[in-house]
Amino acid sequence: MITTDWTSPSGTAMKRIADSRVRQFYDPKHLVSADLTRFAASNPAKFNPDCCHDDGFYWDMAILYSPHKAWHEVPDFTFANGPVYGIVRELDTAIRNQSSQSVSY
Repeated sequence: MITTDWTSPSGTAMKRIADSRVRQFYDPKHLVSADLTRFAASNPAKFNPDCCHDDGFYWDMAILYSPHKAWHEVPDFTFANGPVYGIVRELDTAIRNQSSQSVSY
């Protein structure tokens, strides 16, 4: 979330990861970021990305979740980092390693 994030991302940005299991979304009310902030505060050893935390918000994160988890609580994830443009190859490798499993961003 940066000052230029006035509207949802362009089609180009949304096509950075071409995998049918990937779900990308725009969160203008920062609901996901607020949950990530709470999760990070209570799980600092588990959630410690290299970047993407500014003014109390997580932004431009890619998070790969374990398959078939119920979302009653924060599900386990196998990858979390960003910004997306800088970790596409690393994320693609993680996705391939989790082949045939559900992915969410």
